Amino acid sequence: MFLAVFPFIHHFGESNSLVREIQFYGKDTVFKHTFFYDDNRNMVVENIFILKDGNTTPVSRTEWIYDGNFCHTQRESKWLNNQWKHISMIRNNQLNNQLIKKEFVKIDNSSETIDKTISYLYQGTNLQSYTTFRGSIQDNKSVNGMINTFDNQARVSSQEFFADVAGVEQRYLYRYTYKTTGQKDSVILYQRENNSWKPDQLTIFLYYKNSSNIRIQTLKQYNPLSKRWLNVSRTEFVYNLGNQLLSETYFESSVMFWSPVLKYDYMYDATGHLLEKNQYQALYNQWRKLSTVKYSNFSNNQPNLVESKYQFWGGNTGDPAVGVLPYYMNDELQLKRAHKIEISYVPVLTVIADSEQDEKDLTVYPNPSNGIFYINAGRFNLQKWELYDLRGTLLQKNESRITTGVIDLHGTPPGVYILKVNSGDSQHIIQRIIISY
Repeated sequence: MFLAVFPFIHHFGESNSLVREIQFYGKDTVFKHTFFYDDNRNMVVENIFILKDGNTTPVSRTEWIYDGNFCHTQRESKWLNNQWKHISMIRNNQLNNQLIKKEFVKIDNSSETIDKTISYLYQGTNLQSYTTFRGSIQDNKSVNGMINTFDNQARVSSQEFFADVAGVEQRYLYRYTYKTTGQKDSVILYQRENNSWKPDQLTIFLYYKNSSNIRIQTLKQYNPLSKRWLNVSRTEFVYNLGNQLLSETYFESSVMFWSPVLKYDYMYDATGHLLEKNQYQALYNQWRKLSTVKYSNFSNNQPNLVESKYQFWGGNTGDPAVGVLPYYMNDELQLKRAHKIEISYVPVLTVIADSEQDEKDLTVYPNPSNGIFYINAGRFNLQKWELYDLRGTLLQKNESRITTGVIDLHGTPPGVYILKVNSGDSQHIIQRIIISY
């Protein structure tokens, strides 16, 4: 049993460009994700498609609607019976720039039902607690939650989690200790039994001298009979002079000694870009290479291609190896199960609104597009749009009963069209658009 850690290796560096498209290659399926952003670089739309037999079929869409940098609504839609169906949304409320409530709403034929609500309380700027309710807060049916306590340096000293599982209340408590340098020293997990806290697991951290880098992380299990902490697993980390992770090695306790189980090592180029991650398993008293993840096609200071392939001891050498691959999405670490990830960047102005435009202007972007356009839903209330050919013939129209900024013309033949958009405040725009696949 290992405590999950993702120290991941290397931050590739910030980029002025934003991710426009990602393709994830699974065992038999390829998914394409496309993204739009507003002029504050907030993601406002994610479209997911499945690619199969040369066809691109919509799967789902997430839309975020902002007031400045605060997302007050998140809407989920699925492609069902050749049309988009709204299935759920999240409504966020804030007070004094702090999130105080999230409502998770199910949508069925335009009927909205609050499925659950999360309420947040703060101690100054620190999150003190959250409680999840079934339905609305007024229903007063709490199902789970968390309570933080802090030390005199505003560090989390304990976290208590509670949950109602099939009518039975379960409680867990984490207690944290810190070194004089401020680094985390240990974490103890307790379980609630017979109205008292029983120790369960202990995680201990050892660091390199004069460094924040973890050298050894050890997991122990409490034995109530012997009243001793027994070793379970151990992870050792090695870094280079640039504080980049070179290797991580996992061990399991075997009575009197540590048995090696897994190992990862990392290779970088002269500029510090991660090029390769190798996975090994301890077999026949030697480290045997199972698979290799390679990062390549660098641009915008980021790798645009991530590929995982088997090595001799993992499978047929060179065959795709499906696994959880780390990658960066706009400078944030993400994990995705795949054997290959292709990332496309484009200049910012082609995927976001022009921040220098007059706020009273309506601008549809990106243009050209593959058929999906966007207008800032946080700034304008899109009510209706109409699509014409260059001769003025009406081809399509749509009226929206919800707040959205998406204008979906996918499937429309490539070409030049005239788009007329009406907003809720009686403004309108007539804009020439280009659809190109």
